[in-house]
Amino acid sequence: MILYQFTISPFCEKVRWALDYKALPYQVRNLIPGPHLLQVRRLAPSSSVPVLQDQEIVIQGSSEILDYLERCYPERRLNPVDETLQAQVIEWESWLEKSIAVELRRFFYAYMLDNRALTTRQLLQGAPWYGTWLYALIYPKLKIMMQQNMNITPSTAERAYTRLQTGFARINERLQTAPFLLGEQFSRVDLTAASFLASLCRPPEHSYRFAAFTDLPEPLRDLQQEVREMPLFDWTLQIYRHHRCPVE
Repeated sequence: MILYQFTISPFCEKVRWALDYKALPYQVRNLIPGPHLLQVRRLAPSSSVPVLQDQEIVIQGSSEILDYLERCYPERRLNPVDETLQAQVIEWESWLEKSIAVELRRFFYAYMLDNRALTTRQLLQGAPWYGTWLYALIYPKLKIMMQQNMNITPSTAERAYTRLQTGFARINERLQTAPFLLGEQFSRVDLTAASFLASLCRPPEHSYRFAAFTDLPEPLRDLQQEVREMPLFDWTLQIYRHHRCPVE
């Protein structure tokens, strides 16, 4: 299997985690954000990652890939056994994507993109060596493209922060009464949430090298400090500690 990805992407971390959890052998192809468009469109209908190629089969999208892995490689299943809970997986994953991953990405890049050097280092971690030279030429256009694609403006960044607080509150409320987000066992919903929250909680089991806290723009430092006081912070670290297979 080949996983086409960005190392920084929480959606790609979600798939890496599922593959590792199921002990499935795979190779990663780290792409350069921006120029990746042409390469991915040769494989799949849209330009987004992750994309998983399993021999002649190509699957695009993190949830779609997990569906495929559960169907074709059922060992160490991630879907709940209970059929009632299975129906809730789609709702939870969709909500986590829209309310946590997308809003956090928007908030993150609203402040990161102005720091060209830091953003370049973060986006190109693990990517081909020539990415730095390429970004020296295309970064201004890449910045505009990312702002447009993610709908980043001062007002949308402000709304993202508000929506994140609402999302965090729902997760924290659930964790007051249960150790997992869905059912009484670890499932793909916990895997998804922890993957999306990892950039704020910085679990040591993560394969990505997060930027030093002191290098981050002040709004991102402030958000991380807020999250440290929430139940979801320790929960994310524990989920990684107990359920994330060590990265070779």
